[in-house]
Amino acid sequence: MFLAGSTLWDIADTVVKSDGQHPCQQTVAATVARCRAEGGTKWDGQVKSTGRGPPRATTDALNRKVVKLVFKSRGRAKVTVDYLRKKSPQLRSLSRRTVARRLFDAGLAWLRRRRKSLVPAAQKQARMAFARWVLSRTSTTLRRWVYSDGASFYLARSAGEKESALRETLGTHAWRMANGSDALYEDVVGPSAYWKAQGTCIRIWGLLVAGMLFVKVLPEGVAMNR
Repeated sequence: MFLAGSTLWDIADTVVKSDGQHPCQQTVAATVARCRAEGGTKWDGQVKSTGRGPPRATTDALNRKVVKLVFKSRGRAKVTVDYLRKKSPQLRSLSRRTVARRLFDAGLAWLRRRRKSLVPAAQKQARMAFARWVLSRTSTTLRRWVYSDGASFYLARSAGEKESALRETLGTHAWRMANGSDALYEDVVGPSAYWKAQGTCIRIWGLLVAGMLFVKVLPEGVAMNR
């Protein structure tokens, strides 16, 4: 399969071991590397492609429906291939591999969620109102501003927010655009990197003035308002 151009993912998804399980991609990669080292990956046969194959098991309309279902559901549920087959009766007769290939064809990939804190729903409306107000200022006014901001990072658990806890149940990965165009969408944000436990607080203060950015890690016990 490797000589024929299959990816490690395809090989791992197709090959079944004697115990009925699939090998992981690392095992497939190690096997290919060993064959290369021993000179076993030289193709001595001849294959002529006719450029023809069986018709696709899915229509263009169904392909669009699958992608639309991904964007509609992620952020609310753990969207996997099995989840899509459960939600869409038309996909139940198809293999998991076929459904995954349609997602790959649409530019999606099974990628890790961004490790970023969510803006709580209670503060989101105020944040958006402030952003709209800033956009209404003139460029002359904005050039006179000095921007400063601080952030606190916990080596362990911060105040465990319910939204972060719920986001953890969605898993570490989601179907995202492989080109990163949806990286700022909230439904692909994972749980905060420090929500699981509370530990030492590290405070960082930043100041942007006259085109220069200053970043300072505050000593332990120093408050940001100083």
